[in-house]
Amino acid sequence: MSNPPVSGRDVEVQVLSLEYQTLRDEVLTRLSSRYQFLGFTTAAAALLATGSGNLVSGPREWLLPVLAGVIFVLGIGWFWYAGTIIVVLSKRIAEIENRINDIVPADPPLLSWESSHQRRTLVDRWVYGYRPRTSRITGTQTDKSRPSDP
Repeated sequence: MSNPPVSGRDVEVQVLSLEYQTLRDEVLTRLSSRYQFLGFTTAAAALLATGSGNLVSGPREWLLPVLAGVIFVLGIGWFWYAGTIIVVLSKRIAEIENRINDIVPADPPLLSWESSHQRRTLVDRWVYGYRPRTSRITGTQTDKSRPSDP
């Protein structure tokens, strides 16, 4: 028995599907680690701040609270930066969804989760990070039709 010939379209869909799955896994991993890191940062800052209550008066009394604040601010900064990477990955996943839906037309579209969730509220953009003008992954320009997005 011989295998049926594989068309270029089938190969393209398979390759795009593999990239899609890999990027989705990357987003889920980054989301999980992002929240774990935020929990660690908050706990570390809280422990330092709590420990500062046991200090005697003197110039060192501000050391632990300031250190706690710095750790917390750096943690929030890293949490936000990690969100920007997730936004870039999400954008690329939406592009792959659109390509697969163009290759294999269906009603409703086969893939639509990321494509339908690309519009984010101001709060979402703040929490997930700004939408960069240039993709860090593909090196291509992102959608210019929405210049109001930060």
